[in-house]
Amino acid sequence: MEIHMSDEKYPKLNFPNKIREYPCDEDYKVFYFSRKDFYEDNLNKNKIVKRQSISDLKKINRMFDNLRVNGKDYTIYGQGHECYLSEENNKLSIITMNDHIYSRKFDTKLGTIICENHGEFGGVIYKNTNDSLEVMGFGSFEYIFEYDDKVYAITTLCHMGGYDCSLHRIVEFEDKYLDLTIFNSWDLDFGGYYAEENYLYFYSNSEYNGLYRFNLDTFELDLISKDLCRKIEVNSLLKKDDYIYIYGNYNVVEYDLKINEITSIYTNLEYEEIDELLYVGDEKLIDVWDNILI
Repeated sequence: MEIHMSDEKYPKLNFPNKIREYPCDEDYKVFYFSRKDFYEDNLNKNKIVKRQSISDLKKINRMFDNLRVNGKDYTIYGQGHECYLSEENNKLSIITMNDHIYSRKFDTKLGTIICENHGEFGGVIYKNTNDSLEVMGFGSFEYIFEYDDKVYAITTLCHMGGYDCSLHRIVEFEDKYLDLTIFNSWDLDFGGYYAEENYLYFYSNSEYNGLYRFNLDTFELDLISKDLCRKIEVNSLLKKDDYIYIYGNYNVVEYDLKINEITSIYTNLEYEEIDELLYVGDEKLIDVWDNILI
């Protein structure tokens, strides 16, 4: 059962009713050719190096990141932050990129929007008008989605143990763009996120660790499951039918929304990657690998 956010022990959402304006003039316009190389390099360097169907992944009997086995602490290196859940042609996959994704491009009713998120160094969203990039907002923007003929954007930041996230609506009005902050929170982050109809599903890695959904019609936040994946750092989430798929640290977690339980756990690690990614000191994690496989 979902737990409604009403108790003080749950995270707080702030509704500041803040609006920022970005006129479509030279002060807020970045000329295409002065910025082109930077953002195109960021977009173009995001190459897929591996795509694995979730149905082909190996099942494991528990989530793992940093392990303690037989009194020894094992560290997983790499952490898999370049891996993301994906759905194409009704098929679920985990894709591995050659690098972390800092820039993303979205086609919306407002045109092509480019997000740049540089963490604690900030970020920006642009509209690409072919001859220029017009600023639509400043912040650690990560994701653009549409609902009810409206364009939404999220920001998320985790830095030095602190968390910050916000939900925005982006509006084009006459000769300017309006950035309307719907809510912000210093208790949550968007570790993984997925928009479907009037809900924004997301996982927070913060102190208020858990799987949530935010209602875009009523502005209500529900906790679906607390501490569901506390052992891993979630960086991707996808909803398919009545299941939520959560990815972090080489774990793919399948969660059934109807029975509110984890039904399967997979890993996208291949056997030949163990020597490179899983060890403590000079000792390899072959035995641990064998112990967690189903």
